[in-house]
Amino acid sequence: MNNYLNILKLSILVAFVICFCNCIHADAAIIKLHVDSGNAQHVDGFPISFGIPFPFSAISSPNSLQLIDDAGSGVPAQFSVLSKWTDNSLKSALITFFPQKSGKTYKDYRLVYGNDVNSVKSKLNDVIKVVENYNQIVVDTGFAKFVINKEHFTLFEQVYTAAGPVLEGPGDLVVKDNKTGGLFRSSLLGRKDGYKVTIVENGPLRLVAKIEGKLRGESGHKTSDGDSDLLSYKIWLSFYVNTGLVNIKYTFIDSKARSGDPKGFPKPVLSIKDNRFILPLAAKDLSYTAGGEADVKYQGKVTGNTFLLQDAVRTKPESLKGYAYAFAYEGVGSGERAQGWMDVSWNNGGITAAIKYFWQNYPGKIAIDENGKFSICLQPEESDNIFSSDYPGVAKTHDILLNFHDGGYSDDIKKKAEIFLANPVITAPSEWYAQTEVFGPIAPTSNKTEAWERKVDRQYECSALVKGCSKYPQLFGKEDFGDYQLGYNTNKKGGWSVNKGFGHYEDAHGWILEFLRQGQKKYFDYAAPFAIYNYDIGVMHVENPFYYPDFPAGMIHWHGDDAKVEAGHIVPGGIAEYYLLTGDQRALDVIKEQADWIAYNAINGGLRIAPERPGEKVGLEEYERPHAWPLYTLIKAYEATGEKKYWNAATVVMQNIIDWWKMPQAIILFQYGKKLDPKITAKDQALYYETTDWTKGNGYWISTLRTDNCSSTNLPLHNYEYQNHAPIAWMAAFLESAIIRYYENLKKMGGRYSETISYRGKPRSFNIDSTTIREMIIQTINVIVEHNYVSTKYPSVFPWLSKLGYDHFVYSACPERDPKVADGDVQMPFVLLYASNFQKSEVSDRWKPQWEFMQYKWHDIANSLYVKTVKKHPEPLTGYNGAQLLWNMPFAVNLLFKD
Repeated sequence: MNNYLNILKLSILVAFVICFCNCIHADAAIIKLHVDSGNAQHVDGFPISFGIPFPFSAISSPNSLQLIDDAGSGVPAQFSVLSKWTDNSLKSALITFFPQKSGKTYKDYRLVYGNDVNSVKSKLNDVIKVVENYNQIVVDTGFAKFVINKEHFTLFEQVYTAAGPVLEGPGDLVVKDNKTGGLFRSSLLGRKDGYKVTIVENGPLRLVAKIEGKLRGESGHKTSDGDSDLLSYKIWLSFYVNTGLVNIKYTFIDSKARSGDPKGFPKPVLSIKDNRFILPLAAKDLSYTAGGEADVKYQGKVTGNTFLLQDAVRTKPESLKGYAYAFAYEGVGSGERAQGWMDVSWNNGGITAAIKYFWQNYPGKIAIDENGKFSICLQPEESDNIFSSDYPGVAKTHDILLNFHDGGYSDDIKKKAEIFLANPVITAPSEWYAQTEVFGPIAPTSNKTEAWERKVDRQYECSALVKGCSKYPQLFGKEDFGDYQLGYNTNKKGGWSVNKGFGHYEDAHGWILEFLRQGQKKYFDYAAPFAIYNYDIGVMHVENPFYYPDFPAGMIHWHGDDAKVEAGHIVPGGIAEYYLLTGDQRALDVIKEQADWIAYNAINGGLRIAPERPGEKVGLEEYERPHAWPLYTLIKAYEATGEKKYWNAATVVMQNIIDWWKMPQAIILFQYGKKLDPKITAKDQALYYETTDWTKGNGYWISTLRTDNCSSTNLPLHNYEYQNHAPIAWMAAFLESAIIRYYENLKKMGGRYSETISYRGKPRSFNIDSTTIREMIIQTINVIVEHNYVSTKYPSVFPWLSKLGYDHFVYSACPERDPKVADGDVQMPFVLLYASNFQKSEVSDRWKPQWEFMQYKWHDIANSLYVKTVKKHPEPLTGYNGAQLLWNMPFAVNLLFKD
């Protein structure tokens, strides 16, 4: 344990031993927790949930956790397992509790963990109770009773408080199909057609019910393609003890399997004009309060149709590379950006609704009419901004808070809505996140890393605020909010456009790492919409039989609006990190979807290079990246879920990578424009030729057709030996990083994994060991550095690069490419530093005589690149895939400056 935690542990434990007579066992340790709700005013009685990670083998279960306040008193808290390590110890737990105010902030808390913390456990006087029978589930929070129908979804059949029933009748979920004008309702689909309710978490403070079903046509209405059902949905309802609070996580999914080429589908594939929850209130003499811009609120009596409608007009001025938005809300008041909440009260009670990302995800509406019909409209019918999709399988998630309360409106009601909308977080010290290694080898901030923090902050100003840099403006609206990258072929003329780009290297992953390192909530707030967009729009949540027969749902999109995949771009989007911090169950669903798709591909012979059967051609027609991202995605899924099938699929991909590395191949490059003669050997016509052989120490993953970013020769691509083949540093960095992630997990399994896995329909024995992976890492990094790093201190072996002193990795080593163009300088430092930390005793005899020099050389290059890209260049980076700076450089910072 590092010095910081030792000091913290000692000082606090001593205090508690003195004050509480050994109430904490000597084996316990303590983590300081801080609640951050941004600029929202603090209020008692509002629950907050967030994930806390733990080191490998630290504790066995949530029973070894206890929350205490600064006075040492036990605080009621609920702990739920999010993920476990390979030894079944706790990796991440979701903590739920009700923080208390202390002046203008929340109190700070301490999380005690260890072998014996039972002596300080608080006694819960009140717990959530649930009664379930065949027809319904009744959730009793102590303040209210919520009745959920198990026959069909009505949101609530009834809600009871001390004052009596709140609803006049059952609620509903209604969506209007814009293609046909028909209404589709959740209440029309029953249990026999697939509707189901499941209690997925049943604790003393929080209960979560998962609800799944479809929206069925009213009066037998069908969709334009003849279906009775328009959409599927998944809803998570969270209830909290002694409150009328209900958190609704609602995801609708275009889950229809469609045959034919998706490119030929009539556009739009899906078009929604209305999407709303309805609750008929029993009370009729009603008053409203709604939040407008900033701290503005509007109040009055409900007469006629009373509403708050947020919308926007999107334009594309010539002066901008992207879109401009004119936001406006209307109804009970007018302005630009409404907060997104409305309260409706009567003489002895009321209900508040708040919609997260209300103006960002325009259009939206909250309404109440004089008859008591309360509507939470996620796609208002009166807006011209219709939700539509250009390919099947899209989804959209909305996060809603309902607050059933007694009495009339009060300021606390407003505060609770605003706390919800502020997306509160619970943070531990950055040293703790670093120690756990759950999110990788990140470093806490220090005076050594100040240049990096400045660089990240400038990147945030550029990426999030579009300040001081040339970058596409941030996108808004139902289809685009959270998509901060530009996409390819998404406009009628083709070429790069600003939408449907999906997250690439600058996604939720990198910003979450900086949130953990620096404790700045703004980074998490920027990351969250990334993750949500990726798990909604960035994945095809339905089978794609035209391009990928028999594959399951879960294909990760690359760019644009077709329905293909390109393995070198199937980036998971930081969803695993987001899940481990939030417990977002939809994120977990999609993590599994992504990995299931890749796993199916892997175990059925995809994602390979080496031919395995007589007559088979060379496999993947690409380069380093198409193995990198599938392997990385599988490992992230394994780390989040602990499911063995994902580790097995990752093992298959790893074996393919090892086979590829061991394939006898050649690094070969030709003079640009030279006409090649197939009657003369390729070697005799090459500008550079080098055989690769892992047994001689220079094995490498050589591209199968031609190296990307190198020109094709005059001969057909299938004449493999007559095409350009060379390493690509920046692509290799992604593959090396994924391999390192596998290697780190393998070490926790004892350094070897042997398993019989069904592969291509037959059992096959796989045996992966850390020694082989370590040798592969060393050999391939050495090849990358010797060929792609351009420096007079460490000259490239390519003659046309050997005398250049740019001190960077070239974008492409091909002779026709400009060597001034760098790429890999922010991805390679981590790889270099990680490998340079191998001990001499760990490397093979081949490397021992020169290992100290290789360590020095790789560390020297990594440090030089850090100085060049961070210290001497504090300005932000941009690119069509985002700022690659954030992807693994936080890991490099740790290795570069660790004690």
